[in-house]
Amino acid sequence: MERHVSVSDHAFERLRERNKWSRSTIERMALKIYESGIRAEDVKGFLRDWMIKKQMESSSRIVHVLYGDIAYVYQESADGGNPILITGYPAPTKNAVVRVREGARRSRR
Repeated sequence: MERHVSVSDHAFERLRERNKWSRSTIERMALKIYESGIRAEDVKGFLRDWMIKKQMESSSRIVHVLYGDIAYVYQESADGGNPILITGYPAPTKNAVVRVREGARRSRR
């Protein structure tokens, strides 16, 4: 049986907006990203910490996958069926994390 990834309407809107992808490109890439994207166990450092934090904030069926500079969020079905791409948003860069931390320090003073 061929594996398939469903794509939510929200994901279509976000990926058209953020990646400038057409509907057919999103449908094609959803499975590729799910199968070959980077998971938390595959990275180190601040990005791993960020991914683990996101995973802990979500339900156990939510999976965050990095592909390029975007974090894609999938919901896996309880019965082992096909996953659903829910959304995609920019993954943090080290510079963004440093800016946030510096801003937090300034606001505490």
